[in-house]
Amino acid sequence: MTFKEILEKTQAYISQVFSSEPEPEMLESYVRHFVNQNHFANSSKETELLCEALLDEMQGFSVLSQYLKRDDVEEINVNRWDDVKVTDTSGNTYPGRHFLSPQHAVDIIKRLLLQSNMVWDNSQCIQVGHLTGNIRVTAVGFDIVDEDAACAVSIRKITASNLSREDFIVGKTCNEEMIDFLREAYRHGTSICIAGSAGSGKTTLMSYILKHVPKDKRLLTVEQGTREFDCVYRDDDNTVKNNVVHLQTRLSDDEKHSVTQEKLLETMMTMNPDYIAVGESKGAEAMQAINAANTGHAVITTTHANSCEDTYFRLVSLCKMKYPNMDEELLTQLAVRAFPITVYMKKLKDNSRRILTICEAEYTDGQIQMKELYRFQIEKNAETVQGLIQKGSCVSNRLLQQMKENGIEKHWLNVFQKEC
Repeated sequence: MTFKEILEKTQAYISQVFSSEPEPEMLESYVRHFVNQNHFANSSKETELLCEALLDEMQGFSVLSQYLKRDDVEEINVNRWDDVKVTDTSGNTYPGRHFLSPQHAVDIIKRLLLQSNMVWDNSQCIQVGHLTGNIRVTAVGFDIVDEDAACAVSIRKITASNLSREDFIVGKTCNEEMIDFLREAYRHGTSICIAGSAGSGKTTLMSYILKHVPKDKRLLTVEQGTREFDCVYRDDDNTVKNNVVHLQTRLSDDEKHSVTQEKLLETMMTMNPDYIAVGESKGAEAMQAINAANTGHAVITTTHANSCEDTYFRLVSLCKMKYPNMDEELLTQLAVRAFPITVYMKKLKDNSRRILTICEAEYTDGQIQMKELYRFQIEKNAETVQGLIQKGSCVSNRLLQQMKENGIEKHWLNVFQKEC
């Protein structure tokens, strides 16, 4: 007898016994009784494994459960009910276990989304939900995917990154001077926007920078749906030693009950922040972030763009979604002044995540003037990507003066001005 047949028989039995969904302990007891009564397994070990699998099908997340529990899994993509791809933390993608049928896939994804009170049906065929443990679920289904596919789902496991300076250097994300420059620039009042595609390492880099905000300064973070940052520092006595507030959005089908990143940023400005972090700028919150950075706050954010220069066009386009009548030249000027430093990251062919460029920008004579401070120059794009990190122009006197005013040590100024 196949597992599918055993499952169907067990579900039919449970439906006969209970008129409503039983408590987990009661369900487990009856499933074990039914398995033993029908001799579905040949040993106690087989019985244990079979009961575990049946219970996971009936109240868990079926084939997805094993991947959701594993620390080495970063992403699970369901392309269709019989095609599941799993990506590990090293960037390798491989086929995973698939569902038993199209309806089985739909039932499990519905159960998954119910964890965040999301109803997924024909009238709401696109849903984005979050599970405990910082897992984001994006589900698409019903009549907007192929009928025989049943659904398309992306599940992203988001973990707070605790990489050290040495981790970035050894992992070849950047060299010593690049990581030191970004850390010290933000610590001393310079706003930064990190650009790149999904999975390029933007949030990991941002997490490292945030952990070095001075402990006596007030840091407020805003994230959409899922907490990625963990910047609260406690000593051995469990006493909080820094000054951090983490905020996250609350999305609802009823717009009146939604709390967006834009709303949180607007509220945050009345909470006396010194440093502001916006997990990702991808909507109207971009304008709030620009305004905050132009009013004396050190702001760091990420966005999706294909280069440092494209970052400004991306920010302007996001602002225009909310404020279509605002002058584009004015918005560009505000964006450049808000984020004088931009970083472009990319996940390369060998799955390494690299900072390709760090730039400083100024807006003069109606044009964005880009100045490359650091570049990773790819020389061999093979199975292992090879290249050299090149230092370009010096940081402008204006930016150096700003960092001086915010107390940067002379040692760092000498390092950043050396060999320009």
